[in-house]
Amino acid sequence: MKKVWTRLHDAAASGNIEVMQYLIQRGHGTNRYDDRGCTPLTAAIKYGQLTAVRYLMTKGAKQNRYNGSTPLHDAAYYGHLDIVEFLMSKGADVDEENDDGMIPLHDAASAGQLKVMEYLIQRGSDVNKADADGWTPFNAAIQEGHLKAVRYLMTQGAKQNRYNGSTPLYWASSCGHLDIVKFLMSEGADVDEEDDDGKIPLHDAAGGGHLKVMEYLIQRGSDVNKADAEDLTAFHATILEGHPKVVRYLMTQGAKQNRHDGLTPLYGAASCGHLDIVKFLMSEGADVNEEHDDGTIPLHGAAFGGHLKVMEYLIQRGSDVNKADADGWTPFNAAVQEGDLKAVRYLMTQGAKQNRYNGSTPLHEAASCGHLDIVKFLMSEGADVNEEHDDGAIPLHAAAFGGHLKVMEYLIQRGSDVNKADADGWTPFNAAIQEGHLKDVRYLMTQGAKQNRYDGSTPLYWAAYCGHLDIVKFLMSEGADVDEEDDDGKIPLHGAAFEGHLNVMEYLIQRGSDVNKADADGWTPFNAAIQDGHLKAVRYLMAQGAKQNRYNGSTPLYWAASCGHLDIVKFLMSEGADVNKESDDGMIPLHGAAFEGHLNVMEYLIQRGTDVNKADAEGWTPLNAAIQYSHLTAAQKGHQGIVDFLTPIEVDMNLKYINGYTPLQAAAYTGHPRVIGGISTRRDDPGKGETGDPQLEDHHNLITRRYMTVLLEDADTHSRTGNLASQESPSPCPMNAGNDLSINEPSEIESFPKHPSDVVHQKLYDGNPVSTYGTSSNPVRKIRTKRLTSVDRCSSILGLVQTFLQMIISWAIILAGSPVLVAGIDTSERVTLQAAYYGHLDIVEFLRSQGIDVNKENKIWRIPLHAAAANGHLDVTKYLIQVGSDINKEDEKGWTPIHTAIQYGHVDVVEYLLSKGGIPTKYSGMTPLYMAAQYGQLEVVNFLISKGSNVNEEYMIGQIPLHAACTNGHLEIIHSLILNGSDVNKTDHSGATPLHSAVHCGHMDIVKHLVTKGVHKNKFEGMNTLYMAASYGHLDIIKLFVSHGFDVNEEDSKGRIPLHAATANGHTAVTRYLTELGSNVNKNDGNGRSPFQEAIQRGHLEVVKYLLTQRVHKIKVEGMKPPYMAAHYRHLNIVKFFVSHGLDVNEENGKGQIPLHAATDNGHTEVTRYLTEVGSNVNKNDNNGWTSSLKRNMAAPTFPLPIRRQPSVRRTKKNAHLSSPRTDGRELLMEENFIKR
Repeated sequence: MKKVWTRLHDAAASGNIEVMQYLIQRGHGTNRYDDRGCTPLTAAIKYGQLTAVRYLMTKGAKQNRYNGSTPLHDAAYYGHLDIVEFLMSKGADVDEENDDGMIPLHDAASAGQLKVMEYLIQRGSDVNKADADGWTPFNAAIQEGHLKAVRYLMTQGAKQNRYNGSTPLYWASSCGHLDIVKFLMSEGADVDEEDDDGKIPLHDAAGGGHLKVMEYLIQRGSDVNKADAEDLTAFHATILEGHPKVVRYLMTQGAKQNRHDGLTPLYGAASCGHLDIVKFLMSEGADVNEEHDDGTIPLHGAAFGGHLKVMEYLIQRGSDVNKADADGWTPFNAAVQEGDLKAVRYLMTQGAKQNRYNGSTPLHEAASCGHLDIVKFLMSEGADVNEEHDDGAIPLHAAAFGGHLKVMEYLIQRGSDVNKADADGWTPFNAAIQEGHLKDVRYLMTQGAKQNRYDGSTPLYWAAYCGHLDIVKFLMSEGADVDEEDDDGKIPLHGAAFEGHLNVMEYLIQRGSDVNKADADGWTPFNAAIQDGHLKAVRYLMAQGAKQNRYNGSTPLYWAASCGHLDIVKFLMSEGADVNKESDDGMIPLHGAAFEGHLNVMEYLIQRGTDVNKADAEGWTPLNAAIQYSHLTAAQKGHQGIVDFLTPIEVDMNLKYINGYTPLQAAAYTGHPRVIGGISTRRDDPGKGETGDPQLEDHHNLITRRYMTVLLEDADTHSRTGNLASQESPSPCPMNAGNDLSINEPSEIESFPKHPSDVVHQKLYDGNPVSTYGTSSNPVRKIRTKRLTSVDRCSSILGLVQTFLQMIISWAIILAGSPVLVAGIDTSERVTLQAAYYGHLDIVEFLRSQGIDVNKENKIWRIPLHAAAANGHLDVTKYLIQVGSDINKEDEKGWTPIHTAIQYGHVDVVEYLLSKGGIPTKYSGMTPLYMAAQYGQLEVVNFLISKGSNVNEEYMIGQIPLHAACTNGHLEIIHSLILNGSDVNKTDHSGATPLHSAVHCGHMDIVKHLVTKGVHKNKFEGMNTLYMAASYGHLDIIKLFVSHGFDVNEEDSKGRIPLHAATANGHTAVTRYLTELGSNVNKNDGNGRSPFQEAIQRGHLEVVKYLLTQRVHKIKVEGMKPPYMAAHYRHLNIVKFFVSHGLDVNEENGKGQIPLHAATDNGHTEVTRYLTEVGSNVNKNDNNGWTSSLKRNMAAPTFPLPIRRQPSVRRTKKNAHLSSPRTDGRELLMEENFIKR
C-alpha cells in the first residue's frame, strides 16, 4: 500500500469529527501513516486538535513514534498544553526518551513553550535530563534564544552545565542571543570563562558576526586578545568568517593583528576571498607582501582559493606575482594545482613565470591534478609535452598515475612519448598499472605502450601485488604468463599473497599458478602470506595444497609468532603445528614472539604448553629475548608487560644469557626499577652472574626496598590507562576467586552492533568499582578501568590451566577477549552469543564445556552461529558446527547464518557454511547472489558466481542481482556481473531495468558504464530515462544522456517531456539546462498541462519565475488560468508573485469563477485573506450564481500545515554559525497530498 497523506489526516488536522467518523466507517485506517511516518493521531496532535486526539484514541489509534519522538514530545514542542495534559492522563511518561535520549521537556524548552514546561516540571520531569550528547533542556532554551524559558529553568534548579565543552554563556554568544547573554552575566557568569578548547564567548560572537553581543562582552571586560589553545583570537575568527564591521570594531578596541598558525590577518582574509576585509586591512597599513611562516604571501592564499578579485586587488597594490615560498611554490603554482584557469591566465598576463615546483613543470602539475583546460592552455602557450620532471618523468606519467584519461589522450595526441621511462625505468604504463586504472592501461596499450618490467618485476606482478584484479585479468587475456618470474624468482602469486589480495590469488591459481613456487631464497607465497599476516590467504593457500615449508631455517609458526599474527598462530596450531618445534638455530616460536614484544602471542603459546625456559643453541631463552632484544631491557622499549607476564610463571630467573648476566643483573645494570621490581620477587640470586660486579648488589637492594611502591604505582597506572604498562593485551592469568564483580545481568544481544555497550561498561565509565585485584604483599585496590586487567599472576603453568578450567566469564572480559576468574557473573547463553560475535573461541569453548546449549536462541531466535558468521569468525563458526550448531537455523525473520555472512561480506565463512550443508535459501525472495550484490560484497558475489550462481536469477519482484548493484551504487560488482553474463536490459515486474535503477538513485558512474554496454532506451511506467533523470534532478546524468543523443523533447506515454518532470519537481537548474537546449516550454501533455502549469500546481516559485522569462503561454488548463491555479493549490507565494506582475485577481475562468472562488472552495484562509486585501470581488457570482463566501460555507475546512522548527545550533560544530533556524527530521507534514488533479 502506498504511504500517502490521506483525507483522514486532513480531517484530523482540522479537527473535523464528522468527516473523521465518516471516513473511519468507510474503512480508513486510524493507524495509516504517510511517507514520513505521520499518522492521523500525529497530525491531530501537531495541530492542537484535542477533540480529534480523544476520538482517534477511542478508535484504536496507537501512540506510535513519529521521527523517533512520542506523541507527548510533539505536543510539548507545539505548545498544546491541553493535549499534553490529556496524554499524561492516559499514562504517558513525563520523562520518556525519544531516539536521541531527549524527553518532552527538551522539546518544550527548544520551542519556548513556557506553560508546557511548567506543567511537565510540576509532574516530575527531570529538569537536568541530558540526552545522548549531554544536551539538557537548559542548553536547548539557551541555544534557541528563549529567555523566559532560561529564567524559569534556573528557578527550578537547572544546572548551568556545559554542552560540547562550552559554557551556557559561550552558546548564547555564539547564537547571538544578547538578552540571554545579559541575563547569564547578571547571574554571575564569567565573561572570559574558557571552553574545552580555550575559547571564550567573544570568540564565537566574533566568528558569528554578532556585533551587539561583542560590544556588550567587551564592555563587561572580555579580553579582546584572548587566544585559544591553537592561538586563535576573536580577531582571527571574524577575519576567517568574513565580517568586516566586526573587524573594524575589534581594531578600535585594541585587537592585535597578530598571526595565527603562521598566517597574517591579511593572508587569512585573502585566502578566504574576503575582498572588503583585504581592502580595510591594507588601508590600515598591512603589508601586501608580508610572508607567512612558510614564506607564502597573501597572493598565494588568494590564488589557491581561486579568488580572482582579491588577486587583482593585491597585484594592483604591488604584490609580487612571482614570490616563491621556502619550497619554491609561487602563486602561479597554487593556481595550477587548484585548477582555476582564470587565475592561471590572469597571473600569466601579470608576468607570472612558469617555474617548476618540487621538480615538476606547471604542465606536469596540471596533468597530475587532471585539469585538462589548464593543460590545453599551457600547451597553447608553448609548454613542452615531453619536458621532464627532475626524476625524468613527463606529464604523461602524472596523468596516468592519477587516472586522468582525457588528459592522457590529449597529451598523446600532441606527441607525448608513451614509452618514456623515468630515471628508475618507470613508464606511464607502469604508473597506470600500479594505481589500478584499467581504462588507462587499455588505452596506453592501444597507443603502443610496451609491457616493460619495473624494479625487476613484470606488469602482471605489479597488478597482482597492488590487488587490481581487473588489470590482472586483462593482462592475462593479452598473453601474460601467470608464472613469469621477476628478477628475484618471485611470481605474481607472491605479490598477491604478500598483500593479502585473496580474489587475485584465487584467479591466479585457477589459471594455473604454482602455489608452492619458491623464489631465489626459498620464499613461497605461503611464507609471504604468513609474514604479512593475511589469515584468509594462509587458509586458502593450504586448501590449495601449499606446503608448510621452512623459510630461512624457521617454521611457519615461528614466523607467525615473530610477526605478531595471533590469528595465524592459532590457525597453524589448530592444523597441528608443534608449539615447541625448533628452528635451525634451536629457537622456538616463543623466542620469536618475545624478541618482538608480542605479548598476546606469548600468552597464547604458554597456554598451549610452550617451554618458557627453552634455550637455543647458544643458551638464549625467551626471557633473554624479551629483555635484551627489546633494545637491551624490556623497559627501554615499553615491554614491561612481557617481564610482568613471564616472571610469575616457572621461568628460571637465574638462567644467563650470552654475556653472562642474569635477567636481574642486566636490568639492575641499566637501572630500570619496574623491570627489576618484577624480577626481584622471583628471588633471583644476584651472585649467580659470572661478572661479579658489586654494583649489582646495590641495585638489587635498592629495588627490593622500592618494590611495593612500584606495584602501587602500577595500580594507579592501570586505573588511568585501563591496560598494562606495555599497552598490549591484558594478562591471561585469572584473578583471585574471591574477588567480587558486582554485575549479575549482562544485557542481551538482539542484533550485531558495531559499538556495543553493556552493564559492565556503564559501571566502568561511571567510575564504579567493578573488580578487585591484589597480591600477598599488596593492599587490595579497586580497578576503575574500561578494560579489566590484573597484576595477579599465575605461579605456574599448572596453576594457569587449573584456574582457566574454573573461570566464569564477565561481559567486559569478553570484549577484551581474556578469560579471567571472577565471581557472580551470569553465564547464560546470551554471553555465548556475545563471545561468538567478538570471535573469542576460547570463551565459547569454555562455556560449551560448562553445558551451554549452542543452539539456545535469543529473543529474536538467533543463536551463536549467527553472531560468529556475522562478524566473520571462521574459527568460531567451525567450532560451533563441530559441536552441533544448527547451520540452517532461521531467526524470526528467516535470516540464517549464511545470510549474515553474505551481508557482511565474509566469503570464507560463506564458503565453509556451504561446504558443511548450509542451504542458500532465498530471504524475502532474495537469492544469495542478489543479497551480496545489494550489500556491495564483491568477494562474495565473485565466489557465488564461481560456484555456479545464476547472475540472471530473479528476485520475487522480477529483479536480478544487477538491479540491486545498480540501485545501491556498487560499480565493481556491476563490472563482475556483466562480465559473467548479466542481462543489462532485464526488466523487473514493473518494467524497470538496471539502468532505470541507477538513474533513479543518481549513480552517475554506473549510468555512464551502462550506457557504454548497449542498454536499451526503453521506458519505465511510460517514462524514458531522460524524463526520469529530470524528475529526480540529476543534472549530470541528463548532460550525459544529451551527449549520447537523447532527445530533450521526447514524450512519455502521457505526452510529457523531461521539462514537465523538472518543473513539476522544482529542479530549477535542470529546467534552465533543458530550456537552453531547446526544450519546448509550451508543450502540453495529454491532459493539456504545460511545464509552466506543472510548476504552478506544485508550488515551485523559482521555476515559475524562470519560465516567465522564456515566453511561456499563460493558457488555461482544465478551465484554470495561472492565478486561479495558484490559488486553487494554496501557493500564496506564487499568487503574490502574479499579482506583483500585474495579473488580474478578478479574471474569470470558463465557469465565471475568479481566484477567490478557488481559495475559498478549498479552505485556503491565507490566500483568501490576501486576495481580499488586494481587491478581489467577494460578491462575484460564478455561472451558477455561487459567490465565494457561499461556497466556503459549504466546504469542509482544510488547514495549512505549520513548520516545526528544530534547534538550530545543538547538532552543529561549535564554530558553525547559522543565521536562521533550520528544520530537520521532524519538519512537516507537507503534502503534494493537497494536490487534487
